[in-house]
Amino acid sequence: LYMKNKDKDGCPLLVFAMAKHVKGELPQEMKQLFLYYLDRIDRQTNGGRLSLVFECVGCGVTNMDMEMIQFMIKCFEDYYPCNLNNILVIDMSWLLTACWKIIKGWLPPSGVKLIQFLTKSNLSDYVPEDQQLKIWGGKDTWSYEFIEEN
Repeated sequence: LYMKNKDKDGCPLLVFAMAKHVKGELPQEMKQLFLYYLDRIDRQTNGGRLSLVFECVGCGVTNMDMEMIQFMIKCFEDYYPCNLNNILVIDMSWLLTACWKIIKGWLPPSGVKLIQFLTKSNLSDYVPEDQQLKIWGGKDTWSYEFIEEN
């Protein structure tokens, strides 16, 4: 889970790198980290919006954490109802289609409208090319590093 770059609307991207996540591993810490990033983005944007990115490149069934995703949805519904710009799902495999059908059922109709299933060919419709990471087919070669706030 990390914050990097912006979407076409200038909203920060909060990225859930699903292939690096193992379902059930450090569940409380993941929830705390997610809340920390939501709060951090909220402070940095003065209550502005963000886009939540599910980076599914190389993701399999063992990485799909339905409990964590349900927690994320609940956080947006209860605490940040107006802060979500888009939900971008990048390179989702056909194996995960059933999971996303369940997730759509958890979302209010306004949330379902925010989901965009993207591939490398249409990602530029939502994320400018200079903001796309290399793993998504872009040119940004950044690798994760946690940078503390001042």
